[in-house]
Amino acid sequence: MEWKKAVNYTIVFLFFVNAVLFGLNMYKKIDVTVGQSRQNGIVALLGKDNITLGCDLPAKYSPMAYIATESFTFDPLKLRDLFFADSSKVIRTDDKNKIIFAYNEDVLTIDKSDVKYVKKSDKPITDMETAKSVANEYVSNINSLFGKYDYACSYATKDGIKLCYYEKVNGYGFFNNYFTVGFNKDGSQEINFSYRTVVKQNGSKKDILASDEAVFAVINPIKDNRKAGKSIIQDVSLGYYDKDILADDDSILPYYKIVADGNTYFVNARTGRVD
Repeated sequence: MEWKKAVNYTIVFLFFVNAVLFGLNMYKKIDVTVGQSRQNGIVALLGKDNITLGCDLPAKYSPMAYIATESFTFDPLKLRDLFFADSSKVIRTDDKNKIIFAYNEDVLTIDKSDVKYVKKSDKPITDMETAKSVANEYVSNINSLFGKYDYACSYATKDGIKLCYYEKVNGYGFFNNYFTVGFNKDGSQEINFSYRTVVKQNGSKKDILASDEAVFAVINPIKDNRKAGKSIIQDVSLGYYDKDILADDDSILPYYKIVADGNTYFVNARTGRVD
């Protein structure tokens, strides 16, 4: 009889332990999620400074590790052929560290890990659906050469429309590996992109700030930079960023990227510092 009681007590004890662990696990999941009540709270706080939250906030803020990258060398001739239909008419100029290809008013500039292409068009693209279709074609062509840029966000600017793409690492955008397409009101199109090879993830994962805390950190910078009496936050994304990407650094930190009134702010997801 005593051994039966011992078995029963053991079963009850194990059930209790499992229940506690389940509860702690559920609490942890809830604790790393920005729910509706928290989002309502930051919206109310922003409203006091005439700032509107015009996008969704990243809900999860699970612990994240560092990542490491190394430089990537573009093939200038492949990029030239990608952006110019008839390469025989393109003029090449080498200026210090830059390689410049030009035909008429269209110019492709390769500056180490940064590339810029400006195309003069006759007819402006003003609707988002058409803009995204054209931008997706650019991205598809680039992805056939290197990397894998994914669509992240789009918003209106004072010049027209801007679409942003980033390569993802561990499910998060790597903001230094960006591809942006701007469709300007004057009919011109401007493409900017940069790329580095991600080589590894460093160290153990550590806690990060929640997205509403990151938004709170940029309230004063938004107020300082705005031209009008009100502002709108157009995008809030969580990923990785290195403000000094050309330096040798194998510890690229988690950051929030926040776009407000067309201006971009990067918030260190560990410290809350705005860069």
